[in-house]
This record gives sequence, C-alpha cells and structure tokens, in this order.
Amino acid sequence: MKKSNFFWVSFSDLMTSLFFVMLVLYVVTFAILQREKERIEIQADKFKIIEAVEKNLEELKKNESLFRYEEAYKRYTLNFAVEFKLGRTDISKNGVENYAETLKRLEDVAYQLEEVLSKLESQKSNNIAYENISYLLVITGNSSFLEGDDIKEEYLRSYKRAYSLYELWRDEFGIDFDAKDYHDLIEFQIAGNGTGGIGRIKGKLGDIETEMKNQRFLINIIPKIGEFN
Repeated sequence: MKKSNFFWVSFSDLMTSLFFVMLVLYVVTFAILQREKERIEIQADKFKIIEAVEKNLEELKKNESLFRYEEAYKRYTLNFAVEFKLGRTDISKNGVENYAETLKRLEDVAYQLEEVLSKLESQKSNNIAYENISYLLVITGNSSFLEGDDIKEEYLRSYKRAYSLYELWRDEFGIDFDAKDYHDLIEFQIAGNGTGGIGRIKGKLGDIETEMKNQRFLINIIPKIGEFN
C-alpha cells in the first residue's frame, strides 16, 4: 500500500512538472510567434509605403518627352540630348549645342521634379506613416572617353556638368533643391561618374558620335525609409 501511494505521489509530481514545462514552452512559443507576427506586419507596412512612394515617382515616367526610365538600372535619365561642345562643362550659348531648346527642356525638367517633390512633401506632412521617410536626389554627370582624354580630367568635367545643371536651376529658374526648405524631405547630391558607371552608351571602337552621347545627366530619386514605431 505504501509503495502504491509513493508511486501515485511521484506520478502526480511528474505530471505537475510536465504541465509547467509545457506551459512555459507555450508561453515562450506564443511570445516568439507574436514578435514574428509584428515583424512581418511592419515589413508589410514598409512594402506598402515603398509601393506608394514608387507610384508617386511614376509621374516622371509619364512625361516621356523629358524622362526615360532605365528599368535595368532603376534610374531616370533625360530623354533628350544635352550636347556639350568639346571640352565644355557650362550650359550656355557657347557651351552646348541648340542652347535655346536645351534651356527650355531643362527648365521643364526642374519644374517637373519640383512638382513631384511637392507631392511627396504633402504626403509626408499629412500622413504619419511617412514621417520617417526622406529621399536622396542625385544629379550625376557623365563624360565621353575619346582617344587622348585624361580620365582624371573627365571625372572633373562630369562633376562640373552636373553642377552647372544645379547652378542653372538655382540661378535662372529659382529652383534650389539644396535649399533649407527641402532639407526635411530630401538629401541633394551632385556627382560625377566620369568615364565610369553602369549603363554607358556603347558603340563600335572609335565611334566618336556614339561615345559623345555619354556626355549626359542621370537623375536618381531614392526613398530612405527610417524606423517604424
């Protein structure tokens, strides 16, 4: 009888211990799954916002007279040629071909970008979900590479071409994407790829006319998404 009582007492203790072990495992598993669910929901919210941001940038795609979207490189480039004269980096009558037409198109580009950024700014102000979102706006100049060119000099020229575009927008049209009013929305950068970079226009060896087309501008607007509360 005593042995039987001892068995049941021990069995009861074992079952109680197992119950508590299972309870602890359940609580831990539930907590882990809950945390994972929250992480997935946050990621889903991020993707939704990214999709909304990209949809806003599609306004640039619609204006095919000004912009061309290069799907392979996920970037925009001007859909018209800014033909710099040999060795020139300034956007002026002496610096580019077809100056009047080029000037008008570059003005349209500036106003189109300003309109898109204005919509993004309004979206950020009116929706708390976009509070921690900003944008990187990069204007990049490129150079051609012709026989006898100094590669270092071409890098400097490509930067100067990009700066001349910024200078034109600021001084001629009063649009300064580096102004303090934009600092909460965008980080503005001017860059020069020189004779490097991806997606260069390639022609046959010695094809000067095709290589000269690499004297162009690229425009990147990149969303920067911070932490979600």
